[in-house]
Amino acid sequence: MSRSPERSGQKRLVLEDRLKAWWIAPAIFGLFTLIYFTGFIFSNEVMEGLDTRMEYYRGKESAAEKIADLAPENWDRYLGGTPISGFRQPKYFPLYPIYVFTTFHRYLGWRYFFATFFAGLFTYHCARGMRLRRSTSILAGFGYASSPTLLTFIYPGQEGKMLAMAALPLMVCALDRIIDTRKPLHTFVLGAGVAAGIYTPHLQMLYYALIGLGIYFVVRLVQTYLEERDVRAATVRTALAAGGIVLGLAVGATGTFPAYEYTKTESRRAGDKGQGVSLEYAQSWSLHPEEIASLLIPEFVHFFKPQERQNLYWGRNALKLNAEYFGIAIVFFAAMAIARTRTDKRVLPHLLVAAIAMAFALGSHTPVFLFFYHFVPGMNVLRTPGMIAFLFAFPAVLLAATAINRLLDNQTDVDGSRIRLFGGISCVLFLIVAVTPDTILSLWNSLFWSDIPGDKLQVAKQNLHSLSTGAWLGSLWLAALTGLTILRIRKRIPAQTFLLLLLPILLIDTWRINKQFLKYVNPDRFPDPDVYIPQTLGIIESDTDYHRTWIPAGDVQLPESVDLVTVDYHEPFILRRYDRATKHLMQLLQSGQRNETYQLLNILNVKYLAIAAQKVQGLLPALVSPEQTGEEVTLRPGIEAVATERNVYLFRNRNALPFFYLATDAIRVGDEDQALQALTSARLDPTRQVILEQEAPLQLAGVQPTGRVVVDAFNERQGIVRLNVRSDQNSLLVVSQNFHPYWSAAVDGQPVEILRANYVWQAVPLPAGNHSVTLTYQDSLAVVCRWISLISTILLIAGLVFFTRGNRDSRT
Repeated sequence: MSRSPERSGQKRLVLEDRLKAWWIAPAIFGLFTLIYFTGFIFSNEVMEGLDTRMEYYRGKESAAEKIADLAPENWDRYLGGTPISGFRQPKYFPLYPIYVFTTFHRYLGWRYFFATFFAGLFTYHCARGMRLRRSTSILAGFGYASSPTLLTFIYPGQEGKMLAMAALPLMVCALDRIIDTRKPLHTFVLGAGVAAGIYTPHLQMLYYALIGLGIYFVVRLVQTYLEERDVRAATVRTALAAGGIVLGLAVGATGTFPAYEYTKTESRRAGDKGQGVSLEYAQSWSLHPEEIASLLIPEFVHFFKPQERQNLYWGRNALKLNAEYFGIAIVFFAAMAIARTRTDKRVLPHLLVAAIAMAFALGSHTPVFLFFYHFVPGMNVLRTPGMIAFLFAFPAVLLAATAINRLLDNQTDVDGSRIRLFGGISCVLFLIVAVTPDTILSLWNSLFWSDIPGDKLQVAKQNLHSLSTGAWLGSLWLAALTGLTILRIRKRIPAQTFLLLLLPILLIDTWRINKQFLKYVNPDRFPDPDVYIPQTLGIIESDTDYHRTWIPAGDVQLPESVDLVTVDYHEPFILRRYDRATKHLMQLLQSGQRNETYQLLNILNVKYLAIAAQKVQGLLPALVSPEQTGEEVTLRPGIEAVATERNVYLFRNRNALPFFYLATDAIRVGDEDQALQALTSARLDPTRQVILEQEAPLQLAGVQPTGRVVVDAFNERQGIVRLNVRSDQNSLLVVSQNFHPYWSAAVDGQPVEILRANYVWQAVPLPAGNHSVTLTYQDSLAVVCRWISLISTILLIAGLVFFTRGNRDSRT
């Protein structure tokens, strides 16, 4: 007599029993992550990331210096002077202790590692909270942790996004437990998840996660209320959930509210002259129909392939350095789950989150983004709505898990004929794409993008072979998934066999995308600046004057100890006016306005210029004498070439204005646009004049200034400057660092107003005589937030310990 695979209930539970110990899930995801990052773990290599750059000398300072850096800081001379108190605070993320014992890029590798590990583990716990099997929950963890939606952020170097994505399952799990149990413990878990998201420190990803949490909670709360009709229970759930969010924001206060205030008021995104001022800016880097099609066939619109350095992306954005794909298996089973929206209450909350997130990600293609832009605070200074893709990837994983769980439980209401029909139609569609990719491309563009630019169309045609290959693979996976599902419905294979056959399909399908974004680099191949260009670095660092260095082509690496005028990477927290001034400098250089370029260099305190030999011709027009004739290069008076090594030229500019100097005349302009233009005016004498946007509060003589400025103290970290000044005339003391409203000044102990001078700098009015001048940076909001974070962190830890012990006691 034959024996059914499901005949023995004990046999059906063997796998579940083996996964029962608390340490099994962490061990499984630890092993999975270890295998994925073997090339990093067992070598000295690091993972290449564009945003993390190739400055492999970073993080080689002592452990004591790194620990000391944990103390809060206010200001930095970085990029003309930057309010660090208004920056995000990644050093307070729980993984920071790893950095104390390794270099910066090795630390980043560990952040990638733990983002993947926690994405899997937290998804497991989230699925368990939905009352899914342990085996199903582990499969769900693999689905999210291995998804290209998460792992392809490695090559762009965006580990902060990955960590924020990893925190999402923890927060969803805590919300579920709050609704199901109404226990305070889960309020503190939710708070921990929100705080971790803040210090990742990708605040935009956390913001999107909180929006998703809000939608999810509202749907679940309404569902629960309609079942119970208990107002008091609904109120308790709301209070516990709101308490968790508030607690998390309080713990992360120092990394949230000062950064939000700075972004809205002073950063490059602020004001009517900043970047975040238009719907067009906010919609930039959204997804388009082509990217949605790539959720089924990732090669459809494709992406930049890091391993081959080959661009196959032909979509509407400028480039594509990641993929939103999360696996055809997840899409297949998620579709099965969606078919049960009416009968399974777990489906609707995740489905709505995914649908709203996808509509939002499509930017101008749907009205959803417009609603958020106009009515949700902060959306008008953000961009890249496509970044929200993780909010439809993660729900899709959980939806797929619910469908798989039903198959494992062998529930009899699963309709095999519908599965055959759905799988068969899907396979046929994929095969049509595989056989006729050129026809599909033409049809697609006629329907969705009739005015596709010629260069994009050319790339799309070059991509047809990859599209055909991806479609063939997709049809193969769909056929296998359909067959496995039918066999399971008919009880031809046991639950554990179904899982063991499903897992490699899931992992192989996502690995073929992920492997292209895992690029390892040996940092020893890139010597530190003090080894590569020791003479250049030695000259700059031995100069005791406060000064700046400009690398106009961004092709020379200098350590963070060098005060650079500009950087060659995207810095969202640069002060808006300084960003505009340095862009104006590049425009002047590129347009050949050499006198104007040189004048602005002097005003910006640029004493050194470093550039690679192959780019030096582009810089020379600003440095050569205006009277030069013939082919021989004659540098301007005050400009000298002081070093040439390893193809790097270093020039010294002795005409750069000092960091602190006196001016005895002012040119008054009406607004900031006029101020920027006046900086390069031929009638401006920068050695004695400054540009003001208000009247000077004292009478200025207009003569050549005489006097002396002695620096008594300059603690840039704390934001304290003490100067002893002798001014022989009424003067303006110019401080060549960015004007910021949190700076205050006192002359001989009496407060005075700091004026905005030369568009970006500070000026303190001084009457003739000897004076003691003190400038102090005070960010009251940051100070309050630091105290809130400290107190809330203590409360969070105490609450977790207390309620965890109470929960264990109640179980006992």
